[in-house]
Amino acid sequence: MRDKLLVSSSSSGKLLCAYAGEQVYLIDTASQSSSKIIALPAPSQPAGKADAAAPPITALGQVEAVALTADGNKAAALYRHKVLALWDIRDSTAPALLAHRLLPKKAFSLLFAQLEVPGNVQKEDTILVNDKVGDVRAYVATTELLSKSSAFLLGHTASVGTCLDLSPDGTCLASGDRDEKVRLSKFPCTLIVDAYLTGHDNFISSVTFIRRGTAVLTGSGDGTLALWDAQTGAEKVKRVLPFTLKVKNETQREEEGKEEGSNEPSKTRNKATTVPCAVAINREESLAIVTLLGSAELLVYSLPALELVQTLKLPSPPLGAVWLEKGGQEGGKEEVLYVTVGAPEYLMAYVLIGNELQAQIEEQSVVVAVRSFGMKAGLESELTVDEGDEGFLGGMTKENLEVRFEWNSRQRKEEHVEKARQKRQEKRHRERDERIAGMGDGGKKGKRGGGEGGGEASAISKEG
Repeated sequence: MRDKLLVSSSSSGKLLCAYAGEQVYLIDTASQSSSKIIALPAPSQPAGKADAAAPPITALGQVEAVALTADGNKAAALYRHKVLALWDIRDSTAPALLAHRLLPKKAFSLLFAQLEVPGNVQKEDTILVNDKVGDVRAYVATTELLSKSSAFLLGHTASVGTCLDLSPDGTCLASGDRDEKVRLSKFPCTLIVDAYLTGHDNFISSVTFIRRGTAVLTGSGDGTLALWDAQTGAEKVKRVLPFTLKVKNETQREEEGKEEGSNEPSKTRNKATTVPCAVAINREESLAIVTLLGSAELLVYSLPALELVQTLKLPSPPLGAVWLEKGGQEGGKEEVLYVTVGAPEYLMAYVLIGNELQAQIEEQSVVVAVRSFGMKAGLESELTVDEGDEGFLGGMTKENLEVRFEWNSRQRKEEHVEKARQKRQEKRHRERDERIAGMGDGGKKGKRGGGEGGGEASAISKEG
């Protein structure tokens, strides 16, 4: 669900972000270099070096999600045209592309995990990908294995995978889908399901472990946030988001395209949706920062009560939000909330003073450097997630371009029944046409046979 466009690694002080387009950027907040933002080399397949059995990469498409390892040594990104890329970023001034590959299906979420690999004593960095058919697969994050092997972990039957998160201790994997549910699976033994979180009325847009992995915070296209017990799957708290974003659905666009004065009855239904996208939890797990699709505001919720305590106005709709721990005054540590927005600001920084978040723009050299870089590079980040990809709401459908709202199983079942009926009807018509054509050919052959027989009979009678 494109909620992972900005991620951080607190241990290394690195940020990984993607603005509108195909480029991924690394921001090293701990670097002593004057250059704070580095563009990662784009995946490519040079002639003569590509795997002959692998399809060529002709286009990348917009970045769907990015991920960082906990130590900040590796980065990964998903692109719209089924491309998965892996970088070595230990040297933030000279990042290197380790590997890339084409995935079997389009994907919308990924994360790094530690997984045991046969033959290796230590655990390997592994990329978990949740794709559009609901399958979660693991790819070992090395140059040799990324393009050659993958392991199937779990599947969401007949659904679309939307988001992923791993518990802090790495023992539970949460995977959300289009069918309003979240699956909590043992990790890495994902055949064991701990619980299903059911209670939302629309697709799951975000899933985040909190309270040291004992609770799960979810967001949904039904415009709600919910807090769940990770052990029992019981719903603890649910809150309705206060803002509403109106988006035209397919029927409304069709109706607007009709000529005025049409006598056809209007099927337009007024639809409104509020979609929580990125969710950022601070170190103390006392605050949850929530971004909304198309809204230039940040919602600040207290945890675990899920009470709205603050609303931050932004210059443009955000692309992502994440907390990063940095050195504070007198050698202490403080957390900074970074938010990526459109031009010309590009990056915002907030710190917690008292009980409220306050902007610290002028004092943040990182923010100044990123803005300077963005202006020089001409980053087209005025295209936000919903403007540049109107179909985020429909990006997980088969068409991948249309905005759809009714994503529940009932609607898809009705569509399936209707398509099956149409296929049966077409088959009956086709068989009928074939029978008619066969009858016509048989009649013609009979006439030709009769004529030939009559000629033979005449000849016999004459001879007699």
